[in-house]
Amino acid sequence: MKTYLRLIRWPNLLIIAYCMYVLRYSLFIPMLEAKGVEPVLSGFNFFLIVLACMFTAAAGYIINDIYDRAIDKINKPERLIVGEHISVRSAENLYIIFNLTAIAIGIYVSYSIQLRSLSLLFPIVAGILYFYSTTYKSILLFGNVLVAALSAIIPFTVILFDLPLIHQKYQPFIGISGFNFNPEIITFIAYAVFAFLISFFRELIKDIEDFEGDKAFGKNTMPVVLGTRWSKNTALLLLVILLITLGYTTLKYLHDPISLTYLIGLVIGPLGYVVVLLIKAQKASDFSHISRITKIIMLLGISYALVLGNLILKY
Repeated sequence: MKTYLRLIRWPNLLIIAYCMYVLRYSLFIPMLEAKGVEPVLSGFNFFLIVLACMFTAAAGYIINDIYDRAIDKINKPERLIVGEHISVRSAENLYIIFNLTAIAIGIYVSYSIQLRSLSLLFPIVAGILYFYSTTYKSILLFGNVLVAALSAIIPFTVILFDLPLIHQKYQPFIGISGFNFNPEIITFIAYAVFAFLISFFRELIKDIEDFEGDKAFGKNTMPVVLGTRWSKNTALLLLVILLITLGYTTLKYLHDPISLTYLIGLVIGPLGYVVVLLIKAQKASDFSHISRITKIIMLLGISYALVLGNLILKY
């Protein structure tokens, strides 16, 4: 059982669930309540959507491990699972079961709430993850951008199945006395941008960490094609862009002391520390350390929703 949990990256799946629940119940719903609006999507249907996202992500991890077996023997021999502890056939069967389950859940929820076009979401994401593992990750930067974009979709998924229903229910009131849902959309766009930039940065860092194996098998990652120094500088530039974006947004739009303390102390400050670590980084273990710290910072950034939601209800 432990081996299968390692295969599907269970901590990452819990992070996905945590982020989606925090964004919905600690941010999205308080923003609606401040308007006197109630969510339309049931808690059970939202649970199913989160479950479908977790199944899709787990399937993505499995198919990636299936196609990366040879590379992982070089980069991460101690963490090799498929072909060592779990047979390729078993992994493939699990991949199919997880994807079919996610697609079935997506179809059920989409049809039950009369938003049938949304049933395409999970098969599309499953297809993207499959081709990422087989083809896209070997295309310079394309795979990195793709994974970052999929990370950015997670915040949007929180409102994707609910906001259209709310819009339909409250259509007669939209436009009256400035009543609209633009603040919710803008807020979740901001979270999506944050998720995209920090995920893009982590993908570049992981490529530098996996340089030896990728080079041995001719993968066209940035470190292999342009060198680790160029990749490191690109990652540094991306991190600076993220810091500037966060700093500007915090100082311009978030003036309360709680937000300033939280974001500067737990997100912006630690990202500044990552800049120092990245400048000094030389070995694969250094980049692995940076990747782990960045994941924690990403989680702290999402968790700001806990603070923001309370502030919205308070004021």
